[in-house]
Amino acid sequence: FGEPAPAAAPAKVDAPKPADKPAEQKSSRFDADAAQEPDAVSIFVDEANRVMQGGLPALGTGIADFSRAIDNSGRGGRGYSMFLLLALAAAAALALEGLLHFVTRPAQHRLAAVAPATFGTRSLAAIAGLALIDGAGVLLVWLVCRIAGRVWFGGDTVQDVFGTTLLGALFYWRLYVLGFRVVVRPALPQARLCEISDHEAWRMLRLVSIIVLVAAVFRAFYAGLASIGAPAEAIAAGRVVTAPVMLVVLLVFAVRAQEGA
Repeated sequence: FGEPAPAAAPAKVDAPKPADKPAEQKSSRFDADAAQEPDAVSIFVDEANRVMQGGLPALGTGIADFSRAIDNSGRGGRGYSMFLLLALAAAAALALEGLLHFVTRPAQHRLAAVAPATFGTRSLAAIAGLALIDGAGVLLVWLVCRIAGRVWFGGDTVQDVFGTTLLGALFYWRLYVLGFRVVVRPALPQARLCEISDHEAWRMLRLVSIIVLVAAVFRAFYAGLASIGAPAEAIAAGRVVTAPVMLVVLLVFAVRAQEGA
């Protein structure tokens, strides 16, 4: 019998390779700052909450103080009858503006007849003439507000400041509406600078007039709060509260304009 076969050498087993480490992502200082920085919506919400929490009580106190400050009856002056004087001044100003438009109506129709673009340079002159007539009406409003402010609210009390601011708001209201009236011309379609119907022109003019009037009244109210030394938080809270009102008015205007398009 032959010699036994030599035993087979054990197979060499390779040691497992260590797993590859994931590639390290380089981080930047700017990326870290961006991750920690809140977005614009969060900033707005946080700021609004801060203003409302600290400003609403101050706003209520400011309104109460303001209502007492404009009543000068206890100091030998006018009380809330100031609003009657303001109403009279506004009525006189708007009546004079309307009277001017009534008196100049024949001239306006003559100018509007040559306002279409087919008349060339005469068209530009006609549009400028119509704008001057409307501007004269706004100038009358300014004159009445100026005189009423000097005669009735020429002092330095809170009532005088508020009354003067409201009269100024009346003037700015008519001034801003003037710019829109030049474009839509509800009563003079020949001089209209946009392609809309008479009905839509009147409706858009009314809506713009309401928006500007509401904004002007709010501006006068904030000026009244500032005149009594109301804190900035109170005025900021008032703007946060009145912002939804302005938003609703703007949405109504947008919807009405879309319906008329």
